[in-house]
Amino acid sequence: MTREKESPPAKESAISGGGPPEKAALLSPAQKAHLRIPRQERVELFQTPAYRLNLQKAGDLPQGYAIPVPVPEHARLTIREKDGKSAEDGRIRETRLGTITVSAPAYILFSSPAEGNVTAENLKIACRYDWEISGNGGKKRGTFETEDIAPRLIRLDGVPNVRDLGGRIGLDGRRIRQGMLYRSSGLNDNARPRCSYDENDLSPEMIVRKKACAANLEMYSGMLRHADTVKILPYTLDDDWTVFIPGRDLKDEDYMQIAGLRSIPDILLGVKGKIFTADSDRVTLPRCRTYEHAILMKSFEAPEDGFMPVGCSADYFFQILLNGRIGLDLLTHGDGHPLYRKENYLELLPVKKGNNLLTVHLRSGNGGWVLVFGRQEEITKLPVSTEEKEQMLTRRISEQEFIFSREIISGRIVGFIPGRTRLTEESREYLVRDLGIRSDVDLRGDTECRGMTGSPAGKSVRWLRRPCGSYAALGSDFGKEGVANVLRELMKKENCPAIFHCIGGQDRTGIIAFLLNGLLGAQEEELYLDWEVTAWMNGDSSVNHRNFLDRFVSDLTACPGKTLNGQIEACVLSLGITPEEIRTFREFMLEPQ
Repeated sequence: MTREKESPPAKESAISGGGPPEKAALLSPAQKAHLRIPRQERVELFQTPAYRLNLQKAGDLPQGYAIPVPVPEHARLTIREKDGKSAEDGRIRETRLGTITVSAPAYILFSSPAEGNVTAENLKIACRYDWEISGNGGKKRGTFETEDIAPRLIRLDGVPNVRDLGGRIGLDGRRIRQGMLYRSSGLNDNARPRCSYDENDLSPEMIVRKKACAANLEMYSGMLRHADTVKILPYTLDDDWTVFIPGRDLKDEDYMQIAGLRSIPDILLGVKGKIFTADSDRVTLPRCRTYEHAILMKSFEAPEDGFMPVGCSADYFFQILLNGRIGLDLLTHGDGHPLYRKENYLELLPVKKGNNLLTVHLRSGNGGWVLVFGRQEEITKLPVSTEEKEQMLTRRISEQEFIFSREIISGRIVGFIPGRTRLTEESREYLVRDLGIRSDVDLRGDTECRGMTGSPAGKSVRWLRRPCGSYAALGSDFGKEGVANVLRELMKKENCPAIFHCIGGQDRTGIIAFLLNGLLGAQEEELYLDWEVTAWMNGDSSVNHRNFLDRFVSDLTACPGKTLNGQIEACVLSLGITPEEIRTFREFMLEPQ
């Protein structure tokens, strides 16, 4: 029976007529334009700063559907989802927009009306909706259908980069159920260090570091005044490092012991050293836990006194000592760059004639445990001109001033302040009441979550903190365990609807979404596109496939399987997830045919 026959024709107007329903776009033209570009071209564009900035301007918010007629004052607007099958069905919210009453599925957000115009947001993909305006003695009705284009972006005030994992076509042509799993950036900020600026509160180790930093700044400034006399030596270090991993936190006396060494001991801090060989100037250590300590040492001979330029970087915190003298010192706040490359930092090692002992104190970050250390590529030939020396010294002074202000003047970390919530009261209520979120699966590490006791969404939401690595996670037992722990929580129906996130919703969150969508049968192209959508928020062109995602995909493609989806399933099974867990996950996450 048609809508026209259901209501008296004299008091009713049907907007959609007898034709097909109006198509409603959920993405902007700029967002859809990116999705249409072939992958290889997108990969190249992703490395282009101008393109990434334009993509960022497209934004990460959904495009709403504007009701095509004004809604009169004191009228009632009703929207119904037609033949809905998602877990969100059945939750209806009635709200007021000025004098207008709106009744609709709870997940739909509405803008405040201007002259009776109403826009609906957070609509589902490929879903048909009926709307009706009643009041003032008459009715108007219409129908619209949203486009079948993923992703389903979600506006959540205060929290960027939010989207539904569902909406794509998965196994056997079945659509991945919407409203069950959401990915986002952090619901609150990371914990912030609380620093003391009192000299009396500085530890002996921090006092030594402060004096060394000031002395280096004075030394390099003096060298710049007499750059023509500075002797630059060639890089002659080999690839072998002796590495000590104590497996515990270090005390002030441990730092003093390390600084006092002039040769490589057999045992340091209670452990024997092991030889690690750098691969393309990169030393990757076995991952244990976040903020693990490692001491890397090597001895070398120099024919004369001088300064040896080296390029260096680390994941994540590091300090360089030569013959017990502290040089580059990033042990408090870390490398600070999105990529770990020799170009990040320049160090001028003050080498003495004869035997020298180079020591690097390294602490792991959330993503890995890596030292990058090698020849400074800017030095193409010797002798180095005075102009080149001045350029190197100017750069080193700039870095040293930055380090002095960030690492030393910032004070000693004496505690942490819990991160401030990003949710407004309205967006918190929307998560819990309207999206029905049961679980907040937090992928962040210990330090990021210092002081937290529950989800920023409130007590009714289970806070499941499951620390997880990112693109290198599948390369170590520790990383694999973290990924498996996250997957187990998100593959349980009783935890859904759930929201999962790290801090930016890009790296750790991105690999988990890649695996989950892959298990559900989303096409390979869709897996890449879902990762790329974060660029609608992040315009940094260094965050691209080659620098980040390719490492993760290479680990997946090393697994057995004829397709990427098959390799993902093989990888997940190798993590200890059972075939039954995968079967039940697919059962509740894929809509019936």
